[in-house]
Amino acid sequence: MHSPEIRTEVSIEIGRPPEVIYKLLADPNEIPKYWPEVGRIEITNQLPLRYKMVSSEGSGTMEVVSAEPPRHIVTKSLEHSMGVDGMWDTTVTATPAGSRIDHKSVMQFHNPLLRTMAIFMDANAEEMKTLTAIKRYAESH
Repeated sequence: MHSPEIRTEVSIEIGRPPEVIYKLLADPNEIPKYWPEVGRIEITNQLPLRYKMVSSEGSGTMEVVSAEPPRHIVTKSLEHSMGVDGMWDTTVTATPAGSRIDHKSVMQFHNPLLRTMAIFMDANAEEMKTLTAIKRYAESH
């Protein structure tokens, strides 16, 4: 069964400079600091940067496709062992108060249960949870 694409587009303002926000987005070792569901990160390759995110639900390997510090990063999943494939495109822009993250994603759900749940899911709200976690962490450190 073909998995339909789910597209998201969300933004958030964060009271920290773009360099700080970009580091949180671009350094895989920062991910568990704001996304506790990710138990650990394993760097598997430096160029291109590839890393495995390991959680209680499984693991997934990500690759940085494009990086323009401190402004833009694109990552994609290389496997769908967690049931989701996708591409995440994130731009960080300086604002008078700090930074703005503009985040777009395209995802496919391969796990039948996740595919069924995706029908009822607000994908933008789910992606916003991650941006809100980044904001909370960045503004408290």
